[in-house]
Amino acid sequence: MESPTKQAGVVSTNLFPTSNTQDVPSKQSLKKRIREIVWDTLDRSPEERRMIAKLDFFILTWASLAYFSKNLNTNNLSNAYVSGMKEELPVVGNEYQTFTTMWTMLERRAMHVGLAEGTFYPAVHTVLGAWYTKRELAKRSCIFFATAFVGSMFSGYLQAALHDGMDGVHGLSGWRWLFIFDGVITLPMALWAYYALPDLPSNTRVKWLKPEEKEYFLHRMQKAGRDLEEPFTLKGLKRVTMKWHFWVYTTYYTFFICSENIGSYMNLWLKSLNKLVEPTLKPVLRLIR
Repeated sequence: MESPTKQAGVVSTNLFPTSNTQDVPSKQSLKKRIREIVWDTLDRSPEERRMIAKLDFFILTWASLAYFSKNLNTNNLSNAYVSGMKEELPVVGNEYQTFTTMWTMLERRAMHVGLAEGTFYPAVHTVLGAWYTKRELAKRSCIFFATAFVGSMFSGYLQAALHDGMDGVHGLSGWRWLFIFDGVITLPMALWAYYALPDLPSNTRVKWLKPEEKEYFLHRMQKAGRDLEEPFTLKGLKRVTMKWHFWVYTTYYTFFICSENIGSYMNLWLKSLNKLVEPTLKPVLRLIR
């Protein structure tokens, strides 16, 4: 294996052939612009495409499916409520809102499930940013984010199918089967994470990357200017929080989440008005948007 050499403080290597296209090309023909809009690796060398496709298969696929299952489980309670749970338990008045906010439920869910869910979104973006260059990152982040709406949409389809096909099987109502199926779908994704997640290029130990491939990705991110081994310090935290980008994004995302969560209860509001409840329409509109 060819040994890397240091030039100007950056490790360089010729382990894999690379295209002449820079990460952010200054001038592009119309054809190249269209190709990049479709997908950003079409103008790379075959070896580069194969390497990045391997990242997509393991990192992006797992992250997207995990976010899909996370939102599948987030929406199952409201979908179950409008598919027979309200009548069977029964739930009257404000009891639904009460048992979703009561202290024992809050303690168990927020302290255990919420602890894992709260770190998932930023952790995935950290991993994506550690392995993909600036040119490749936007499309992967969009695909990852879009799977949240796909999960919400699928939850509605799944509940409709279970309500029609599994209602009464083994003495369980269709809405009860929804929680069982969501657990069955989620478990394999959690187990796959132990094999698919690669940590960072500087300390990865995954089996699906060869030693020379690990060295290639480490060099690639060093060339992109990513300091993957910089320790967490208060000085670094201050440097980040003093930038205007941090506050603009945080403010925008806070209002975005507040407005998005209103949609989670739309089917409950329609149910209270005895209107037609279509649990998949709202996620479709959010996905198209």
